Amino acid sequence: MNDKKHSVLKELKHSFEKIEIFKSFLTGAIFFFFPAILLGALTVNIAPLYYYHFIYILIVLYFLLIILGGFSNYIIIVTLKNYQDKLTKFNYTHLLLMLTIISSIIISILFLAGLGYAYMKGVL
Repeated sequence: MNDKKHSVLKELKHSFEKIEIFKSFLTGAIFFFFPAILLGALTVNIAPLYYYHFIYILIVLYFLLIILGGFSNYIIIVTLKNYQDKLTKFNYTHLLLMLTIISSIIISILFLAGLGYAYMKGVL
């Protein structure tokens, strides 16, 4: 698995320029952060209205963020495909799988940390 990870990253570096990789990740970040900020603002405004169902609202928010993370990873792959030469071959499925796993783990850790903080403050 570790060799496969390094081969995907090496292949990514050899197939694309650094600025193209940076621009595609920036595009994916934009497609993640703006809707995520809107979802967070919506949750903050809805949570006081449905205080007793707050945990269910957080679970729905968690799944929406996971779906949004997968969509932003797809946007990264699409922008990389636009930058690709027609002569080079690159396997995008491994990169998409790696990005989806990493983003899901990061979102899960942040969500669990937020739940722990809310529990310590007595919100849950």
